[in-house]
Amino acid sequence: MYAFKDIYLADARSNLGAMFDYAINVHKMRTDDFWDIFADSKVARALSCGDPKYVAGMSGRELFANLIHDIYQKWIELSEEYSMDRTREYWAGFALAYYQWYSGISYSAIRRCGVMLSDIVNYYFLHEAPDRKFVDVMNARMRQGREENMLKRLRKYAGLTQKQLSKESGVSLRMIQLYEQGQNDIGKAQANVALALSRALECDVTELLGE
Repeated sequence: MYAFKDIYLADARSNLGAMFDYAINVHKMRTDDFWDIFADSKVARALSCGDPKYVAGMSGRELFANLIHDIYQKWIELSEEYSMDRTREYWAGFALAYYQWYSGISYSAIRRCGVMLSDIVNYYFLHEAPDRKFVDVMNARMRQGREENMLKRLRKYAGLTQKQLSKESGVSLRMIQLYEQGQNDIGKAQANVALALSRALECDVTELLGE
């Protein structure tokens, strides 16, 4: 099941590529700092579901401006600077949009699995390979992330200490420590424990359990 109708795919790819290129090469934002801002944004959610207003109704620069406005509540002046060159950052957005469409996995979930935008930029050697090759590489990277301790990764992503997560979730500190140390299997946690942790971490319970 693809994330949205394929008639919007070409626009989604070119616009995400243009936004990454503009943010990093024109506005000089750090690659992974921008990725952190983008992944959980309203713009990312709209692109994930193929919202025509965002996918086909805005340029990459306009997507960037809307993203900054949503986060900082201010409009920025857009530079007219534009390069016809297809940078590594442009390709990263172009390829990532295809993976998100093909897999149906949200940008936020990709980020929470530990995949960084700098990782994707480093896959630029695949820029002439078929799209499915990039999908295979990303699937392997996502599997690697899921095999790592997901509770610890999600907790750090949420910016919480173990003690803070215990307080937010009502799950004992010792139980959280045992899950993160691998002494207890989070995949076998009681339903109420898994649900409490996922709510505190603001993630889907299936993501926490690695399903």
